Amino acid sequence: MLGPYFFGNVLGDPPRTYFARHDWATWISLGMSTSSLPAEIRLHKDYPQRDWANEATLPSGRFRDVDWACEPDWWRTETWWRGWIPTDSSAGDRPWYIDMDEKDAYVTSGSRFMFPDLQRRARRADLQDLQAGIEAIVNLGTICADTPTPPLYDDSVLDGTFNTIKELRNEGARSKRAALDRVGWLIWWINAIPTGLADLPNDIRALVGRDLHSLYCLRGFVIDLAQDWGEINLSFWVFHNVPVFYAWGFDENNDDRFCRLRPEFVILEEEFDNAPDVFPDRLPDDKRSDLIEKTWHYDDYLQSDTFDTAASQLVYGSDVEFVVIDFEGHQIDGRRFLALET
Repeated sequence: MLGPYFFGNVLGDPPRTYFARHDWATWISLGMSTSSLPAEIRLHKDYPQRDWANEATLPSGRFRDVDWACEPDWWRTETWWRGWIPTDSSAGDRPWYIDMDEKDAYVTSGSRFMFPDLQRRARRADLQDLQAGIEAIVNLGTICADTPTPPLYDDSVLDGTFNTIKELRNEGARSKRAALDRVGWLIWWINAIPTGLADLPNDIRALVGRDLHSLYCLRGFVIDLAQDWGEINLSFWVFHNVPVFYAWGFDENNDDRFCRLRPEFVILEEEFDNAPDVFPDRLPDDKRSDLIEKTWHYDDYLQSDTFDTAASQLVYGSDVEFVVIDFEGHQIDGRRFLALET
């Protein structure tokens, strides 16, 4: 009998899987340890619009609670590229924006504080280059002109002076987030349209062609399977080693749509000798066989491959809604929208 149908990376291998009880929930992560999840991640799932200007920060300027530039954060349609942001690693020669915990240097000007001149100029140049790369890609016409891009950042503020060291370092952290936002967007584009690099001017190609994806781990997405499955492109993420984190609870356990993501099958796919303590119960053989078969009846977008073709649904003028799915655009955008199932 065939094993469960799972997702694979570019080599066809399933991602490394981790399990934990964390933040009042049982979590499964694909491609990165669950230890990287912020302790308060569930509190920020339906967080109202955060007042970023007044968000509590650490001495480096990093947000104290769930800094989206360096920690796994929830999937949100308005910032769907952020899971591709590279995070800090042990690599030696790191770009200035990678380490959100590093405190920015400063010089004094009277009673005020400034960024050192070389640092400031290099930082502004990189930010302008990254923005130019995104604008060049949008102008190519390979993606929709209204495709969301990272929020604007006024890099001229780095030329100014600051009342306190804390203000300076908070601004330094904002500039790092602006850079990481753009790098994440570019990494997404490189993986979504790898042939697009050939159409870029040489200077822009050299910029966006930096191999940051292979040098650093990606931030990843925290997803609510029951809520997000219709918008996400899970197979695309796993294929490109974007970490994915999801909680496994009652709703997920009782929906066949998510059967291939069941912890028992993830364990089986990874060929662990024993199930972790967080999942001590083994499925009976007959139930496991039934669920394994069901994994083959859902496609990579977690849609059922069986349909009800009742005669009443085929009558012209009925309430059936016919749609065309642009799978090429779906792959490029990394997300999708579905008509209501009938």
